[in-house]
Amino acid sequence: SGAKDLLSGLNNVSSSFCLAKWFNVSVHIPTGRTHSCYHPKAHKIPKSELLISSDALHNTSYKKKQRKLMLEGERPKECSFCWDIEDSDNISDRAYRSFDVYSPEAINEALAYGFEGNPPPKYLEVNFNQACNFKCAYCSPHLSTEWQKEAEKYGPYLLPSGGKHNDLQWMVDANMVPDNGPNNLYLKAFWDWFPTVYPTLQTFRMTGGEPLMDKNTFKVFDYVLANPTNPDLHLSITSNCCPPGEQWNKFLTSLSALEDADAIDHFMLYCSLDSWGKQAEYIRNGLDFDVMYDNVTKFLRQGKKHS
Repeated sequence: SGAKDLLSGLNNVSSSFCLAKWFNVSVHIPTGRTHSCYHPKAHKIPKSELLISSDALHNTSYKKKQRKLMLEGERPKECSFCWDIEDSDNISDRAYRSFDVYSPEAINEALAYGFEGNPPPKYLEVNFNQACNFKCAYCSPHLSTEWQKEAEKYGPYLLPSGGKHNDLQWMVDANMVPDNGPNNLYLKAFWDWFPTVYPTLQTFRMTGGEPLMDKNTFKVFDYVLANPTNPDLHLSITSNCCPPGEQWNKFLTSLSALEDADAIDHFMLYCSLDSWGKQAEYIRNGLDFDVMYDNVTKFLRQGKKHS
C-alpha cells in the first residue's frame, strides 16, 4: 500500500518520474557497469567521467539524460518494462523501486538535484568480484570464475538451435570481460567514493559471484565497524551460503562484531537457492545442501539484528 500511495506523489512531478534513477544504484565493478534498477540494461561507466569524479559510479552522463526525460514527462525507452505495465492500468515497479528509497523529503531532494546534480544513493548494491565456487545451470562466466574456467577448458555449449551457451567470445564482443585485479579503476573509485555516501545510506547490499570469497566484502564490514556513524544502516549480502574454507565462520565473526557495536540497524542474508535438497544440488553445481543448511542455521541462531 505504501508504494501505491507514493505513486500520486511521483505523478505530481511527472507521469514518468521514478526516485530509483536518483537514489538507487547497482555497481558492477569487474565489468565497470551501472544501472539504477534491474529492468534497464546496465551501461558502461565511462572512465573519462570516473577520472573527473568517483560520483560517476552512479551519476553517469547517460543516467542524467534519463533523469531529464523523466522530469519532462517523457518515458525513457530502457524503462519499457514499467510502461507496459502502466499502460495496462496496473501498478508498475516505478512505484515499488521508488518506495525502496523513499523518505518524506526524497521527492524534494531529487528535484533539488535536478538532472544535472550528483545525488548520493540511498540504496547501494555492489558486485566486487566474479569469484564463485559454483557453476549454477543458469549462470554465466562473467559472474562465476568456475564457469569461466570451464568455458576456457571446454568451450561453449552448442545448443540444438545452433546457438552457443556461455561462449567467452560474447564477453569480448560485449566488452564484459571481468577485471578482478587490484588495479581495477572502478574498484579504486569505489573506495574513494564509499566514505562520501556511507553516512546517508539506508541499504547497502553486496552480491557476486560469491561475496564471501572477496576481501572487499570484509573490508566493508571492517569499515562499518570502525565508523559506526550510520546506526540505521541495513546491511546485506547475497550468498550461496556454502563458501569454501572458513569463510562462513569468518563472516559470522564479523557479523557479531557489527551487532555488538550497534554499528548497524539490521543485517539481511539473501540465500541464493532455487529448490531443495538433491534438486538444488543439481541446479547449483558445487552446492552441498547439508553444509548450506547448517550454515544458515548457525546464522539464524547467532544473530540478533538479522533476518
